[in-house]
Amino acid sequence: EKEFPWNYNDPTCRRSQSPSFNGLTNARSLARLAELVRRSHSETDPIALVSKETFDVCFTPRAAEYDAAVGFELSFTKIGTGYFVRGFGDEEFYGWAGAGGSLVIFSLRRQITFSFAMNFAYLQPLGDVRTSRLIREVLRIVDERKKKL
Repeated sequence: EKEFPWNYNDPTCRRSQSPSFNGLTNARSLARLAELVRRSHSETDPIALVSKETFDVCFTPRAAEYDAAVGFELSFTKIGTGYFVRGFGDEEFYGWAGAGGSLVIFSLRRQITFSFAMNFAYLQPLGDVRTSRLIREVLRIVDERKKKL
């Protein structure tokens, strides 16, 4: 039997019953679910997952606190999702990040949802260079398209 830290790329670990982690999925599924959550911010969107009132209560940001696991301050909402306000200019994101590099976030202002799920898990605190580059590129493309409209 293996002890922590497990090798998350090992088939034995991937088959384990571990409800607090080990959410094996793909980026498309993560993005689809997060998009339903994001659309709940609208009072008129027929595809919303919950009411706007419920969304507003759940996604109220709390004060940032130092997180020893990642080595810097993090902000969370009332239901525990991340509230990311640094690293991408003036953009604010809500979402989740996994220790292996996976990420799913959405922006209320730009009305976009982004997800990344890696093929190889590398144990790290939050996201990685790949996710940062991809997010910056998505934001650049969204801004470029809005200018053309």
